[in-house]
Amino acid sequence: MEDKRSSIIAAAAEVIDKWGSQFTMDMVAQQAGVAKGTVYLYFASKQDLLLSMIMEGLQELEQGLKDAVVGCKDAGGKLAAIVTAHYQMVISKAPLFIKLVSQDPMLFREARPEILPYLKGIEGVYADVLKQGVQEGCFGGINPEITGIILLTLVHNAAASCSIFRPDLSAEAVLEQVHTLIFQGINAAPQLAFKNLLQEGKTCKV
Repeated sequence: MEDKRSSIIAAAAEVIDKWGSQFTMDMVAQQAGVAKGTVYLYFASKQDLLLSMIMEGLQELEQGLKDAVVGCKDAGGKLAAIVTAHYQMVISKAPLFIKLVSQDPMLFREARPEILPYLKGIEGVYADVLKQGVQEGCFGGINPEITGIILLTLVHNAAASCSIFRPDLSAEAVLEQVHTLIFQGINAAPQLAFKNLLQEGKTCKV
């Protein structure tokens, strides 16, 4: 059962990558080599299929980050490994992900409760490594949970932007700069200029 479901999702990825917004469930069934009714046996609608693809992609990302730290002992090595793995996975998946979201721009907002646990799982991988770094004394002055969210967003957006909007830039050079910003940031003391902004009440109000 699970193999059939996975094969349908894989077929949908190929169809969407090729046809974009013109894809249909008939195309997915044909690509997967199953009857259209079989597709609907696993996925109630196109929206359900798209959401399942997004959640499976997030699960794959979380597992990829966990696999990346295997064999790494210190927090610095683990953080470098998950940042690199995260960046590379987004680079490879970004074009398809954009096509997925373009099918239903409201999907993320409407499906937030379903997607949030998967995002928290990825955040948790970052937070665990950052907590280890704080305990080891190599990452100073940070809140691991909040910093994990920030790093996840930074790496994800840098990779997506490089892949989709700035393909003229070297992906390797961008990744190197991301590493530099992250490791300098988590080891640096808070900037005096930012402290002054806080004191003067000039930071953004949300």
